Amino acid sequence: MFGAVRGIIKGILFGLDVAHPRPEDQHEEVIPPDEEASFQPIIDEILDHLKEVWKEPPIHRDVHVKAHGLVKAYLEVLDDLDEDLRHGVFAQPGRRYPAWVRFSNGDETSQPDKTPDGRGMAIKLMGVPGDKLLEQPAGAMTQDFLMIDGPVFFVDEPEHYLDFEKAISDDDEFRYMLNPLQKDRLLRIREFTQSFLLATRTIDSPLTQRYWSMAPYKLGPHNIKFSARPISSPPVPPRPKHQEPDANFLREAMKAQLREGEAIFQLEVQRQVPGKPMPLEDPTVEWKEKDSPFVPIARVRLLQQDFDTEQRRALSERLSFNPWHGLPAHRPLGGINRLRKRVYEAISEFRRTRNGATLQEPTGWEEPAEPPKPAEPPKPAEPPKQAEPPKQAKPPKQAKPPKQAEPTEPTEQAEPAEPTEPTEPTEQAEQAEQAEPTEPTEQAEPTATTSSCGPNAVRAAEPKA
Repeated sequence: MFGAVRGIIKGILFGLDVAHPRPEDQHEEVIPPDEEASFQPIIDEILDHLKEVWKEPPIHRDVHVKAHGLVKAYLEVLDDLDEDLRHGVFAQPGRRYPAWVRFSNGDETSQPDKTPDGRGMAIKLMGVPGDKLLEQPAGAMTQDFLMIDGPVFFVDEPEHYLDFEKAISDDDEFRYMLNPLQKDRLLRIREFTQSFLLATRTIDSPLTQRYWSMAPYKLGPHNIKFSARPISSPPVPPRPKHQEPDANFLREAMKAQLREGEAIFQLEVQRQVPGKPMPLEDPTVEWKEKDSPFVPIARVRLLQQDFDTEQRRALSERLSFNPWHGLPAHRPLGGINRLRKRVYEAISEFRRTRNGATLQEPTGWEEPAEPPKPAEPPKPAEPPKQAEPPKQAKPPKQAKPPKQAEPTEPTEQAEPAEPTEPTEPTEQAEQAEQAEPTEPTEQAEPTATTSSCGPNAVRAAEPKA
């Protein structure tokens, strides 16, 4: 029901936009002479907004902050690819490139997944030889493809992007979209429609969505747009009815699916056709598939894996994706893409500087090693117990002399008897009495204690930026 309502609104709003014609017959780039200078105020506005949102490191992206997962994949060029499309990374049929693929929400904050939002799919191929469009980082062997789950952008040209950014900073997007006092156009109906359709979209899994480049690119001599269409994946696990979805249910869905098996997207390209409304300088115009259908060019195979680890999340945060990371054969086209080059470079430099990171592109599936937990220092060896000195021998007790006989009381008739002499101690008792007490034996010296304690040196691998 809601999808039908969105379709009706889309039809009505696009119908109203007919009153505002666009240069849809532009089949070549048109670069204004002062365009480069006009980019700096836009960059300043974006950086000021970024500083307001992220006051302290770590500094996150300006958009697509929340990642659902960074996964290992292969891009496999089709074996039977049309010779006319064999350019750049697609020049050799059957060629396979290792890749990182990042899925994300589009918002500038890490909001719950149930919140309607645009979703992103960013692909970074590795092992790509040849000179690149960007001078830095020198010697990079990567090629990026960036996509959103919608076919068009919501700002038509760089001149209007500054107004859009100011409206975003003031949390008043409608001022940009539907302001009747705008000097150039009464209403930006097309932009409003695209923004509305993107902002009201909910999904069950990032692996079941189709994604588009939105803006045009080169493919050798051709002007093209590209798209990633899902063709197979394990089923999305059902969520209990009448239960509030988890804030990260899209990540949980991906985890469950890729634990079960692979997921495959088909990468497709749509060539620009002369005479059709397929402009290069206005990415709000959708190139109709009836005028030029998408044709398959490669497959993106997401491997079976468990990606939800601390190391992978750290790498996802550090990787930089840029439509200008790549070969001249895939050069981005149009004013919005030219603006993105300057903006992405400025944001990347700002984040690296504030986060203390370095500019470095990956060369393979290496992940930052998880810093090992510091080893507990060995306990010091207990000193051996001191030898107890032998107990001092007690001298033998002297024999007590026998008690003297008490005198007998005289009677009246008898003469008093002479008291008897005390009994002499025996010789044995005498000898015992004269014996000297035994000397205590000499106390043993305590044994010296030894200890070989101290913490082990532990190395922590630095993750790559």
